[in-house]
Amino acid sequence: MTPVIELKNVSKTYEIKKNKVTKALQGVDLVVEPEDFVAIMGPSGSGKSTLLHILGLLDRHFDGSYFLNGQDIKKLSKDELADLRGEEIGFVFQRFNLLKRTSVMDNILLPTVYLPKKDDQKRAWELMEKLGIKELVDNKSNEISGGEVQRVAIARGLIMKPSLLLADESTGNIDTKTAHQIMEILRQINKEGTTILLITHEEEIAQYADRIIRLRDGRFEEREQS
Repeated sequence: MTPVIELKNVSKTYEIKKNKVTKALQGVDLVVEPEDFVAIMGPSGSGKSTLLHILGLLDRHFDGSYFLNGQDIKKLSKDELADLRGEEIGFVFQRFNLLKRTSVMDNILLPTVYLPKKDDQKRAWELMEKLGIKELVDNKSNEISGGEVQRVAIARGLIMKPSLLLADESTGNIDTKTAHQIMEILRQINKEGTTILLITHEEEIAQYADRIIRLRDGRFEEREQS
């Protein structure tokens, strides 16, 4: 079976000043199989954000290779990358990034603007029902609680039926009880077939994953089953 993610010897270097560079990633190898649930942990400055940008097809200026569902992303044009990102990857951001004063439904449907499908509305209703937010359909995003906002963000991340969901510190801005409720939802979504890669600094949250990979100074230190 073709891996969803396959990184081979991926390195990323930033030039801060003339003759001074920062090595954000150093020879990283990673394989994520379909229906895996992987947590990436690491302190600030470990390379988590750089890794996420590469995995999300937001940065292809790196050394090494990255195959997403068997496709070599370095061989794709900008338009092809945009299409692949829209079709195959869902994002749940740390700060949610919902449009304020915009309805829950319109926020969920936002990723469909460029790649619309005839069943988008039906899919949105199904996701809202699954996530327990159907009654909020007409509410604006600035009128609902933090936990509800996170559920809307998850629905938006899943609206295109992606093969991969990237979650960046997705429980960092909500209370502990709600965070565990959100993780139970993500766990169920994973069991239904969506591959999930979670970036987190919280040990309790990482335990929901099947595998925990620890990143420090741009290198993977250890890999463990949770």
